[in-house]
Amino acid sequence: MYKRPSRTSCRAPTNTSVPNTSVPDTSVPKKSVLKKSVLKKSASNRKVNSSDDKKRKTERTESYSIYIHRVLKQFHPDFSICNESISIIDSIIDEMFELIASKAAKLAVEKKRSTINSKDIQASIPLIMSGELGKCAISEGTKAVTKYFSSP
Repeated sequence: MYKRPSRTSCRAPTNTSVPNTSVPDTSVPKKSVLKKSVLKKSASNRKVNSSDDKKRKTERTESYSIYIHRVLKQFHPDFSICNESISIIDSIIDEMFELIASKAAKLAVEKKRSTINSKDIQASIPLIMSGELGKCAISEGTKAVTKYFSSP
């Protein structure tokens, strides 16, 4: 594994025994001038940044909560579901997605392919889900894939 060198090893060695005979550079302003200009710039930037903070949106997290609501309303329009239940169902969906994808990837590697197709997904379902649940998942998945490819 690559080990990143420490910062001290990247610096050029300093030789303190040789006196500095070069002419000082006058193009660099003094520290007091730099501090004042930096303070002025940062004060003006604070005003701009404070208005930007209001416009910034929080980072999005991937969730199936919208789809969970839609499916619930398809089957039971008068029912509702609490956020904690949605969170639990969402984590179950994430877990199942990861399991199915990892098993399908292993099957694709065994067949010396780099792309996962619907056959790999279909073959991975019985390895994860047993009995009637696996059969139902395969039939629903097949139905969804045929509907997807038949729609314009």
